[in-house]
Amino acid sequence: MKVWLSILSLVALSDVGFAETSVSLSSFGSISESGALQMDINGWETFSGDLALAVHPKMGGPASTLGGRGIDFGYQISMIDIDEEAEHWTKPMGKPDSLLLAHHFYVRKGLPFSIELGGILTHLENTNIWAVALELKWAFLEGNKYAPDFGFRTHVNTLLGNRDMVMITTGGELIVSKAFGVGGLVQITPYAGYELNYAHTRSHVLGLFGEENLTPRTFILPSQDVVTHRALLGVRLLASVVDFGFEAGLGELQSYTFKLGINI
Repeated sequence: MKVWLSILSLVALSDVGFAETSVSLSSFGSISESGALQMDINGWETFSGDLALAVHPKMGGPASTLGGRGIDFGYQISMIDIDEEAEHWTKPMGKPDSLLLAHHFYVRKGLPFSIELGGILTHLENTNIWAVALELKWAFLEGNKYAPDFGFRTHVNTLLGNRDMVMITTGGELIVSKAFGVGGLVQITPYAGYELNYAHTRSHVLGLFGEENLTPRTFILPSQDVVTHRALLGVRLLASVVDFGFEAGLGELQSYTFKLGINI
């Protein structure tokens, strides 16, 4: 309970939507002493992949679905562990925190044939980065008394709010889970999964000013196509209609997501 109170306090005190940092891609370019334009392609590629993992949909939950009449809606907060001193973060964001906070507002609806459809709105705290996503989950094996549930979730996500870039991500997760009842009042469901993500990112026209040049040098960073793989470990605790959850994404960029929702 103390952990959840701490998380809720963090949400209440977080400065969502205020003092926003405008994520700028112009810093991935520079003008040499000879006047030549140089671009940090490696940094731009790394930033694209990390940002895609930071804003993509989290907390797919157990493999089982909500059932044909079920609805699940609520809030998630993700803490993304980054190297705040790495140039691919300091160039576009100045001095980011070592833990980026992403806020997710979601709704999911159960459909027949063990299918689930959902939507997610994401905001990366203290930035002008927003994202909106659609997701689809299918439990191809669920409800067996002795065997675990197996499911697959796929999603497509697009970036909003930033004038320097366009990003579209898609991916999927293969999930295995098993629910256990506790005292007839609480259901605990641990789960594990494999996650594959693909991000396509391109920049708009960017500009740089030289020391003695009032006319900007314009350039476009090359499009990036980044594929990442991660492992997922999580647990859901369902008490009546109140849905708690925790998920860790382990891989190139680690994230930790807490969930508080209503499951009816």
